[in-house]
Amino acid sequence: MNGLQRKLVDKVSHYHDTAPVFRIEPRPLPEVEGTATSLAQRVAGNYDERPPHTVRGKDRSEIALANGVRACAYHASGAIAVNAGFAPMQHLVGEKIDKDAMSEASVATVKHLGLDRIGASGERLAFERLWQIKAAGMNRERERGREVVCRTVGAFRRHVHDLPVWGRASVVVELAGGDRVSGVGVDWRPIAAEAVDRAKIIDPEHAARAVLADLAGRLPGGEFTDKDFGVALFSLGYLSLPKRRAQGMLTPVYVALLERRSWTTMNHVVAVAATEKLYESVARIVAMPPREAIRSKREAA
Repeated sequence: MNGLQRKLVDKVSHYHDTAPVFRIEPRPLPEVEGTATSLAQRVAGNYDERPPHTVRGKDRSEIALANGVRACAYHASGAIAVNAGFAPMQHLVGEKIDKDAMSEASVATVKHLGLDRIGASGERLAFERLWQIKAAGMNRERERGREVVCRTVGAFRRHVHDLPVWGRASVVVELAGGDRVSGVGVDWRPIAAEAVDRAKIIDPEHAARAVLADLAGRLPGGEFTDKDFGVALFSLGYLSLPKRRAQGMLTPVYVALLERRSWTTMNHVVAVAATEKLYESVARIVAMPPREAIRSKREAA
């Protein structure tokens, strides 16, 4: 076992000997569009009796409300994105923010929109981190002006039976000045009430070996060590595939975030199956686990 594999094993979190496997329940497209419309109306803060204008594309539906609020519903995953229609520099938050207060505002917004109640029994939604979207002007002399916070973005993570669902953030709320909701995102594939199986989890040593084999398949250079990569995260959990991809099962996976060192030019997120029986192909993650989750693992170490 080389140094990088050992560091992966030492970093493992959320480990269980077994974990349930769930079937993802497909939702009819009209139901997904109706959910997106309802969320858009809650973001708008009022109900317009005029029906929304819905355009169904190849892989998503665009929904426009009369008050300028727009929603997008993705057919394959049921993921929803809502935009309140604010101009980029409209309703600025300010030059400095109280991160704790804005985090609390994000949590309150999720509750106000009812997004904390979308999970079934055994599921929960947890606040993960707060982003800031900033901007600054520049004059003709290329002197940079004062930086202002345009939006804050609160990210929330879904947990199924205490295992995190990795991939994109499960719920995102974007707030403008005055705690106005400027955008909302939901990536939550509903699962059946009962598990179809309870799978035995492979041990972290085997999973770490599979991570390094996956990495070797992506990059030239043969065997990688801890001189090439550091380990920011190695977690057992579930994986939500990209929003444009259909998914039939929610199965346990190990997710690793490897931080670049030496000659490498980028970090890598690797997901490998956590069970000997393969229920569904594990796609490579395109969304990095948030830094807040990584930082919490470091503090616990």
